[in-house]
Amino acid sequence: KVLEFENVGSFDNPVRIKNELPPEIQIPIISKICEKNNIFLKEHNADYLSNQALSWHPILGIHAANVAPEFAVVETKTIYNILNYYKLNTLLDEIVELSLKSKKWMKWLKPDSLLNDLDKSILSCHYIYSSKEFKLIFEKANFFLKRKNIDINKEIKLNIKKALSRYCYNFRLIN
Repeated sequence: KVLEFENVGSFDNPVRIKNELPPEIQIPIISKICEKNNIFLKEHNADYLSNQALSWHPILGIHAANVAPEFAVVETKTIYNILNYYKLNTLLDEIVELSLKSKKWMKWLKPDSLLNDLDKSILSCHYIYSSKEFKLIFEKANFFLKRKNIDINKEIKLNIKKALSRYCYNFRLIN
């Protein structure tokens, strides 16, 4: 389970969670069923797991993992950092406001959350990427950055590739 910027589920937790079968028991059982039926096992909510926990995935027979929320945060942080670095504060503020207005961040908060508005917007910004308002703001940022020979999309891809490499390495897909 993912809340805010961390995995709060039981896979990476040394403490047992009440009324939940521990992963070291349930995963081998599910993995055997999948193997018997020639089905690959995909874990949902593997975002933010430690490298140690991820390295257990191939051993346990987990073939794939959903980490889209983590990568969305990487993308958003890249955008925010670039806008901040180049002092495009008005555009950044517009994106943050748009993201907060979406209220999509609410589903990612812990019950006792202390996140500020900027962090809340980072959690939910990916939900507004396809909106007309976001696209217009992004175009303005892109126009300014291109004049400085900055390719924001290239930076986004580079940071997502770094995040993806951690998973590929721990799943033993690359050395």
